[in-house]
Amino acid sequence: MSHRELYAYELTRLRSEQGFSKSDFATMVGVSRRHLVNLEAAHASPTLEMMERIAAGLDVPVSDMVDFETILQRRLSTASSTLNAPNITKEYRE
Repeated sequence: MSHRELYAYELTRLRSEQGFSKSDFATMVGVSRRHLVNLEAAHASPTLEMMERIAAGLDVPVSDMVDFETILQRRLSTASSTLNAPNITKEYRE
């Protein structure tokens, strides 16, 4: 995964966990909803200023959002958990 994809994953995860809708969060941090959608889809890269506003809106340090090794491990762990979920049939796990 690219750094852009890992940032997008972490942004989406944190925003969702904190219960923000895309529209509300975009308004809160001063970006358009369309740009937030593009960031979360890894179709755009944030500027450093935007990363600071996003991190502040999520109440996390910017460094947490660019700790790509940790984010990758979390992403892989989540994917592994999903594949091992009881509702996933064996044929999809192989």
